[in-house]
Amino acid sequence: MLHRLEPLDEPRLIGVTEVATLRMAQPALETVFGFAPRRFEQEGMGELEGFAAETGSGVPFSLLALAKDGSSWAILAHSIGDVPAVLRELGLAETALQWRAKKDPVRSWTVVRIDDNGTRTVVQRAPSQPSARRACEYWTLRGGDHKQTWVVEKAA
Repeated sequence: MLHRLEPLDEPRLIGVTEVATLRMAQPALETVFGFAPRRFEQEGMGELEGFAAETGSGVPFSLLALAKDGSSWAILAHSIGDVPAVLRELGLAETALQWRAKKDPVRSWTVVRIDDNGTRTVVQRAPSQPSARRACEYWTLRGGDHKQTWVVEKAA
């Protein structure tokens, strides 16, 4: 079951990149999602329209309209490995894709969680230091009063 990501949750999408394109009519997507796409401004890109959601297994992704008529959509996710889960949730087969990336982009920055015992865990990878910093801020705010810290590091 798809879960809509609200604006507060959307930083989970920091670092996503286009992994595939999909041809599907907007009304059909609205039926699958159970909600209409949202319009938003993206610096340098103008007004965009899209969906932000996560799969039942917790994979965050978004679909951005590529065509004004709502017939073509970019699938943005953290990895090309997320595409099958997204297609399953949308009830689609691989044949619905117009294009699919052959490999993941280089993700040279990581957000690392350090717990109160000093255990270090990579929680997110990002393609740039600014996107990793935004993700780190998000995880820090979500952490509340826990004895955990999040830091940005260059990937090994």
